[in-house]
Amino acid sequence: MAMKPSVINVDTLATSTFDSARWIGTGQTYPENPSTEILAEKQRLLKIPSEYRSLLPNPSYSVKRFTEFKLPELDSKSLIIKSMEDVFYTQKPTRSINWLLTRSVPSEIVLSALSKAVGQAWFHGCHSFIDFRYKGEVKNVDEYLPFWIVM
Repeated sequence: MAMKPSVINVDTLATSTFDSARWIGTGQTYPENPSTEILAEKQRLLKIPSEYRSLLPNPSYSVKRFTEFKLPELDSKSLIIKSMEDVFYTQKPTRSINWLLTRSVPSEIVLSALSKAVGQAWFHGCHSFIDFRYKGEVKNVDEYLPFWIVM
């Protein structure tokens, strides 16, 4: 028997099914097997806003055109993160992310750790995270990034 895909069409699921007052900032633990409502709300949270989709290669590009698309470099360093709680914050994201294209992408290990931790951070009431590689670089102010960047 084939397994069902874990992708949920968030456009067809009513937003009223997720009760944020029950889950967000209430001390709840992100479930190992989240309900459909939690998964749909998380997918909405992690959906790339339309105004930033133009920064990504178009899925209809030919292989040749795709390989010509300028992407940020991958950071080869696997920095040790003492605690994922040190990178997530309750502050709203602080600015446009176009400048991110000038930075390297964190290693796959770091991105995987952020991706695994975002559900619990969201349940703790966090709205953003910082790229700890550049912590305080801009006028000693942290840049609070939206969750969808790690996906």
